[in-house]
Formats: sequence, C-alpha cells, structure tokens
Amino acid sequence: KMYTKETDDETIKKMKEKGYSQNDFVGVSGIEATMEEELSGAIGTRQGKRVVEVNQKGKIMRELETSLPTPGNNVVLSIDLPLQKVLETALKNNIQEIRNRQEEAMAKTPSVYAKKVADRGGTPIQMATQGAAIVMDVNTGEILALASYPSFDPNIFTGGISTEDYKALTEDKSYPLFNKAVSSRAAPGSAFKMVTGLAGLMEGKMTVSKTINDESPFTTGMITGLARAPKCWIWPHCEEHQNENIEKALKDSCNYYFFTVAYELGINLLDKWADKFGLTSKTGIELPGEVKGIIGSQKMLYDNTKPVSEQATSIPTLVRRLLIRTLKEYFKEYWKTTAEEAACDVAADELLKLAGTEEEHGPNIRRIINEQLHIPQTTTGYKRWDQKIDSILYELQWNSTRTVVTGVGQGITLVTPIEMVRYVAALVNGGNVLEPHLVKRVVDHEGRPVSEKTTKVVSTLDAPSGYIKPILQGMQDVVSPEDRGTAYKYFTNYKYRYMIGAKTGTAQVSKIDIENTSWFVAFAPFDRPEIAMVVYIPNGYSGGLSSLTAKDVIEYYLDNKLKIANDDTPTVGKLTE
Repeated sequence: KMYTKETDDETIKKMKEKGYSQNDFVGVSGIEATMEEELSGAIGTRQGKRVVEVNQKGKIMRELETSLPTPGNNVVLSIDLPLQKVLETALKNNIQEIRNRQEEAMAKTPSVYAKKVADRGGTPIQMATQGAAIVMDVNTGEILALASYPSFDPNIFTGGISTEDYKALTEDKSYPLFNKAVSSRAAPGSAFKMVTGLAGLMEGKMTVSKTINDESPFTTGMITGLARAPKCWIWPHCEEHQNENIEKALKDSCNYYFFTVAYELGINLLDKWADKFGLTSKTGIELPGEVKGIIGSQKMLYDNTKPVSEQATSIPTLVRRLLIRTLKEYFKEYWKTTAEEAACDVAADELLKLAGTEEEHGPNIRRIINEQLHIPQTTTGYKRWDQKIDSILYELQWNSTRTVVTGVGQGITLVTPIEMVRYVAALVNGGNVLEPHLVKRVVDHEGRPVSEKTTKVVSTLDAPSGYIKPILQGMQDVVSPEDRGTAYKYFTNYKYRYMIGAKTGTAQVSKIDIENTSWFVAFAPFDRPEIAMVVYIPNGYSGGLSSLTAKDVIEYYLDNKLKIANDDTPTVGKLTE
C-alpha cells in the first residue's frame, strides 16, 4: 500500500536541497516512497522560477528569467488490477477458512490444546490473522499482483491521519502497516526442498534415479539422542516412504530423503545453492522495508566476533538470558545471597566468546565463573556446573543435526515471500534468477516515455534440463489426485489440476500444530510456465491449506488466458489477413 504525509522536520532537512518546502507532501510508503523523485512536482527543478529586477521600492522593473512549473512524472505499474482484486479476496477468505479449521480442531480436542498451553506457561494459541501472496511473471520478473493482509485504506492518510486512527493501526496485532510480502521472513519448511534437491544433483551427491528408504529417525552423523534425532513428518509410518527418488520425494515431501541429501552436501554447499537461488539477498523490488533471508551456518547461528545485539537471529539473546539466570542460581547457592547483576552480565558475555569454537570449554568456564563470581573452580567442577554451562553454550554450536534440518527448510532458515516467488520462477524459466519489479515504465505528464523497465537477470542456475525436469514433475505430482501428493485432496475436482506444479511447506514454530507456518508455492501453465506464485500465512496450520488462495488465482488467470485465446481464434470460413 502507499500513502503520503506532510513533511516533518527530519524529512524537510533531508529534502531541503531538492527544493521541497514545509507544506509539501512526500511519499513515505510503497511506490510513493521509492519513486518519490519521479512522481513529485515539488522538486526544485520542476517548481519553475521567475527572476525579476526591482527598484529600491520593490517595484518590478523588468523580468529577467521565467520557467514554468512542470508536473511530476507518472509511474506505470505492472500490476494487473483484476488479478490483484482476485488475489486480495482469495487471501482474505483463505485466512478466514484456516481460522475456522483451527477453531474446529480446538473444539474437537479442547483438553489436548489446553494442556499444551499450560505446559508452555499459559501463552495463548496464535491463530491465522495475516498473510501475504504474490504473483510474478516468470519470464520478465514483473509483479502482476501482490497482497499483504490485513491492509488499510490509504485515503485515511490524505490531509493527515487522526491520532485515533493511527493508534488503531499501530496497535493492531496483525500489523496492517507492515508489508508482509517483503518485510516478513519465516522458515519455509518443505517449500525449500527443491533447493536441497537441485543442490544434491548439481554437486554430485545424488542422482535422478537413486532411491532412498525412509528409516526415520535420521541418525547418521547425529550427536543427539535417538529421541531427539530428526524424523520424517510421516513417522512412525515410514513404510509409506520407500524407494524415494527426487521426483517421488518431492511428491511425498519425504524429510528423510532430504535429510540424507543435506547431510551429504554439508552446510556450505546448501548455503551456496540457497544463495544462487537468491534466498539470501534482497530482490531489489521497488518497495521500502525489504529484508533478506538467512540460511543456516555457524556465522548465522552465532558469530563470536560480534556482540549479541548484532547477531543474525534472536537465539544468542535467548542463550545469554539463560546463562545469566543460571549464573544467578549458582551464585545464590554458593554465597547464599543475591548476585550482582553486572557481574553475571560480564560473566555471560565472557562465556559467550567460547561458543562456536571446537576447543574444550570446561577449564575456561570454570576460570570465568571464578573471576567474575568468585566461586572456586573446584566447586564449579564438583557440582558439574561447568558441564551445564557448556550444554547451554552448545546451543550456539553448528552441528550435523542443524545441517539436515536446514535441508528441509527448518532451523534458523528464514526467507521472505518475495524471495520465494523469485526462487520458484527461476526453477521454471530455464534457470534465470530475476529481479522482481513493480514499475513497468515511467512517462511524463503528457504520456511521453521517460524510461522503460527491462528484465534483469541477477544470476543463473546453469542446471541441465535433465535435473530440472524431475523436480518440476515432482511438483506436479504434489497436486495430482492420481499420484496422491501432499496437496492432492485440495485439487481433486480442480479443473486445472494437470496444468500446474506446486509445493507445500509447513514449518513448525511450536509444539502446537495449528500454530505452524503455512507456505504454498506454485506455477502455471505446467508445460510453458508464465506465472509463479507464493502464499504465506503465519500460524496457518498446514501448507496445503494455503493452496486455497493459489487455486482461485490460477483459475482466474488460466480462465482469462483461455478466453483471450478463444477470442483470437478465427471463425471457420472467415477471411483473415
């Protein structure tokens, strides 16, 4: 969404050199912000001027120079307005449908959910209230539709917004002012598996025909206990995921297959391919507030050369808090008095410097506790406090378990919806990672062209069609009722079920299933893809449920495409040029 507001003192300071005045309006969101200098007529060069000669009484004697003011330019967007309306309505309805199903699940087994809430200290269950969806032209990078729900009426900002209205917007827990399409990021879950699959093929860690049997839990190279080893989502019914090749593994969304591929690749190669797909960099779309995704690695998990406040995730902050709380307990137990806050803070920061290293931590842990809290090293060792501290620090140590869960889009991996739609487009357009754009062209106030947006290829995958083809076929199988893919039940009677490919993504965020993040990515038509789309709904229960938005949008798009094709077909017996 976009809106304008009168310039405040800070903005005036920045815009003064460009000729703006106190009473001018400046775009502060959306295209109005990023294209401000094209749109505004307030820039000094467009305001016009009149230079005159006056006498000592101020009377104009003659005119020396005159230039007329000129309006700002017009920015033409790539948005298909009817498609945009369909997308916004579909997303809104989809989120409400998920809410209905969440409420049904809770009503069916209320005691189960009540216990889960109690086990985590009473924090209420988070329900679906917001989301984002994007449709992109896979060959040009043009954004045909983009929705962030809930939204707001931009007209309420015209002439200044009331304190009450602004407060209502900013205090709304579904964040209507926050563009979730470019500023939200979350774990993608299984929608990430095409990255892992193609990486495995390209790096020679897997072949198209090689098969793997699901033997969950995945224990290869794991240092966790059997109970904590990662499992396939279908566990304990692993017999349903046998003889899985890349196509079948995508259709079944078999975690065990992708655990294996990720383990063989290692985190560095996984990072490499996530980066090649554009999942670790901003896309460059003409919207403010874009953030970039992160993929797992030791530096992303914890870089001990940086303070906690500068880390990529919140995990180090949580670990620091746990360290401080634990140190306070040890101090009180030994000295029978309350610890000084500053001493525990310093000790925690010193201990954090040990994290992420392979060296033996025990001696340094005992030394730091002694230096900062004056607890004898022998006591720390005897009570095994050093081992407890070491186990806390281990949460910041990258390991094989973190690598394999990264391969299925979990762990600390976070991506944005705009990155995801670009990634899917690259899979289906021949391997070109494009810069998405909303601006189609800029014209002056009389409609004359000023600039034209061209397709920009950021990078290429350079993957052979023999590797891409089974991946895309697996995505088609996802929605195929005959192949019984993970989303087949949503497409049983869908008229275009053979003309699309898709992937579900369900990312766990807690131990309560209905709080899962829901992703659905898709493309159409299957044989000659034209559009890619992504649907993202936080606390959306399951990935398949987000397909409801995609179904409505793709049906509208393909209906319209067929209508145009039929309108262009010559009538039999009619002469044509």
